[in-house]
Amino acid sequence: MDSSKKPHKSNPRQGANLLSQLLFIWSVPLLFKGSRKGLNTKDLTVCLDKDESKVLGDRLERCVFSYLNIN
Repeated sequence: MDSSKKPHKSNPRQGANLLSQLLFIWSVPLLFKGSRKGLNTKDLTVCLDKDESKVLGDRLERCVFSYLNIN
C-alpha cells in the first residue's frame, strides 16, 4: 500500500502486556468497532518496526536461502 497519507494513531500492541499479547486482548476494541460500524483507513495504526515490509522481506529472504542452502 503506497499512500501519501500515513496513519498517526499509535499501535495498541505496542503498550500491551504479555498476557494481552498472548490472548489478543489488545485487538478487542478494534474488532468490536469493526463489527458495529465497519472499518476504514482512518482506523489504521502505525506499523510496529518489526512488522515493516523491509524487515519481514529480509527475514523471509534469509529463511528461503538457508532452506535452499544458497549463500
